[in-house]
Amino acid sequence: MKKTGYNAHGFTLMEMVVAITVLGIVGAIAFKILTNQVTAFNDVFSNTVAVADLRKVIRGIRRDLRNLDRSAVDEMSASELTFKKNDGTDVHYLYEAGHFMKNDSVIIGNILSEPFTYLNVEKDETNSADSLSFVQVSLVVEAANGDTVSITESIYARN
Repeated sequence: MKKTGYNAHGFTLMEMVVAITVLGIVGAIAFKILTNQVTAFNDVFSNTVAVADLRKVIRGIRRDLRNLDRSAVDEMSASELTFKKNDGTDVHYLYEAGHFMKNDSVIIGNILSEPFTYLNVEKDETNSADSLSFVQVSLVVEAANGDTVSITESIYARN
């Protein structure tokens, strides 16, 4: 007796083409989403590192200016601040060619603008050490991803 019918195992060529096409589309979408997530993470991480570096610098400046005596200020300009601390040590902050330095040692690079503004008690700009009440430090830096990150803090000169 002869068998009638057809016993087919597997997939047809058309089914395989459709399955591979759908799988390729889903894979491309998943890859794009994953790539966007990695890029966003890297951007946030770069900005976070830049902000952490800026905060560290601001903390050091705040510590140095904590008991600033106005009469001990030798130089105050938008790019430079020189003064003598209460213990007699000289402190010299300088912005030059994108670098921010303390006593000739670079403490942070990629700075985009002059960091210092000097304010009187009414928070108006002043160029006189006699009327100095606040030192406003504004650090603007370019993060590793190319974003611009900034921190501004007004530090009170107590003495």
